Amino acid sequence: MIVYITGLLASLLCIHFSKKAKKRHNLAAFISALPLGLISAFRWDVGTDFYAYRMAFESIARGRNYGFEPLFVTISSFAIKIWGNIQGAFFLFAFLTIFLITKFILQNSNNPKLSFTLFFLLGFYFSSMNIIRQYVALSVILFSVKYAYRKNWIKFSLLCLIAAGFHSSAIIAFFFVPICFIKFEKMHYYIIFALSAFLPLFLPLILRIIRFILPQYAYIIQYNIEQLNILEIIYYVSIVGFNLLLGVISFPKIEKTRENIFLFNCIFFCFLCYAFLNRIPLINRAAIYLEFFLILYIPMIVNLFSKKYKRVVTISIVLLYALSFYTTILSRNRFDVFPYNMKFL
Repeated sequence: MIVYITGLLASLLCIHFSKKAKKRHNLAAFISALPLGLISAFRWDVGTDFYAYRMAFESIARGRNYGFEPLFVTISSFAIKIWGNIQGAFFLFAFLTIFLITKFILQNSNNPKLSFTLFFLLGFYFSSMNIIRQYVALSVILFSVKYAYRKNWIKFSLLCLIAAGFHSSAIIAFFFVPICFIKFEKMHYYIIFALSAFLPLFLPLILRIIRFILPQYAYIIQYNIEQLNILEIIYYVSIVGFNLLLGVISFPKIEKTRENIFLFNCIFFCFLCYAFLNRIPLINRAAIYLEFFLILYIPMIVNLFSKKYKRVVTISIVLLYALSFYTTILSRNRFDVFPYNMKFL
């Protein structure tokens, strides 16, 4: 754990001094991403999915394909050839993901240090060591949002397709990103919530109809009663629900800019996904993308407080999520990332 904490503190220190390099986001992001990025890049036998990806990279190195997305396979093969072994793939994807996420935070957060701390404490950093493909896709999707904001649909679509080249679930960004920019009336939220709450009652029937019409997509829209266990559902619903409640309470004070509306809608729809539709793998994957925007959403809520209370609120939030981190990740070794092992091949 000391390794991860040291990396976090080093990255936060770099982010603190990066304020002087506002016009050099790439350099600032690169330096800030180095500590945690290198820790992730040189890990060995760390993470629940490490063994599965090790087998996959070894298969790709032999010219075989497990059926992964083409862009993922191509870049994995390139990294393995350049490095000389499979650690090249782990290194490239790990550092690329942390770098892009760090750059996104520096460019978009009104409190980069808090956002990066939340990236760590909410477990997103450790998730990136496991669901590697989806987190590479997520890091690309993050940069597609600004083009949706500008209504530059060509660049937005191109980035969504690139993301889908790493993980096919990213294709759902074509739908959820534009929808989250819609400014709904209060009554609309009530209606959407009610429909989502009743939808599970009819879900098996709806999915049977869809599978009958589109059998080739049955594996994506299957109704999987083992997708998440009850403890995971409670955890995600609690975290997202708590922050959604803060947003609902603070909603009258939130400036109704398109950016803020987008963040609120991301958390609203994420809550619906986890609370009512978590048994569908594709919806569960969509929730992972939506949930990530908590790293911008929470600083937005904190920013509503006066300068007098902002520091106290920030410290309180960090302590709250540090406690959550200890009880749900550290003590349970939830992502199988403890102890940390490093290996140079």
